[in-house]
Amino acid sequence: VDICILIFIADVVTGVQTPVFPLYTTSLGASLRTLGLITAVLGLTRLACALPVGMLSDRLDRKTVLVSGMITFAVAFVLYALAPDAGWLVVPRALQAIAMVATFPLGIAYIGDLVEARDRGAAIGVYTAAMGSGFAVGPLLGSWVGSTAGYPAAYLCGAVIAVAGAAFGAARLI
Repeated sequence: VDICILIFIADVVTGVQTPVFPLYTTSLGASLRTLGLITAVLGLTRLACALPVGMLSDRLDRKTVLVSGMITFAVAFVLYALAPDAGWLVVPRALQAIAMVATFPLGIAYIGDLVEARDRGAAIGVYTAAMGSGFAVGPLLGSWVGSTAGYPAAYLCGAVIAVAGAAFGAARLI
């Protein structure tokens, strides 16, 4: 259950930026082409770091990498909020990708480590429901904060949630 709560929180964080990112990026002066390039950094970085992060979780432990992923979300979201122009969004976008790889797939690995084979299907089903729930809440929160307090505030809100997730993971995961 604790991993599902952590992943719910991670998906809330990821969801917060989803409706805000294109609007924020263009408000910082990005063209549609630049928006596409900065957006692509997420997928390219996930591709490049998937194997190294997975190997790191095998070498250290899942909890350490999962908690580090939440901290990386927080750092990325603070950097998003501080960006003076669109070019400055590349680094937080790459950090967000690393955080995503350090949380979502490793959460499944964590389940595989702890749950008996006969119960894994149900556990992964609950995990997937937690992801979907988080991604339902995150965009609602991000669009509300972004529209009432500004785009940077939505990212700072995501950073605070990520820090709470890191603290939860550090305290509750085994």
